[in-house]
Amino acid sequence: MDDYNKVILMGTIASEIWEMGSGCTFNLEYSSTYADKTKTETFVIKAFGGTKTMIQKYFGQGKRILIEGRLDDASVVANMVTFVDAKGE
Repeated sequence: MDDYNKVILMGTIASEIWEMGSGCTFNLEYSSTYADKTKTETFVIKAFGGTKTMIQKYFGQGKRILIEGRLDDASVVANMVTFVDAKGE
């Protein structure tokens, strides 16, 4: 059986979206609560092609986003993104 590499994250864009050669990159924050303690983790997200174009056009710092992608070294490469906030938020 081949290895499988898929990541699904939902969180808030916590930085500007930076141009990066043929792609873009930004930080995504994800918070979880367990036993009345909140833990926030930050992930580096990279996107290319049509995914990059959609992120740059429709998303920005402070917007919530659902990302499906794969792990690549210390970052996540987004293959698909989905709106989480209601229209106009």
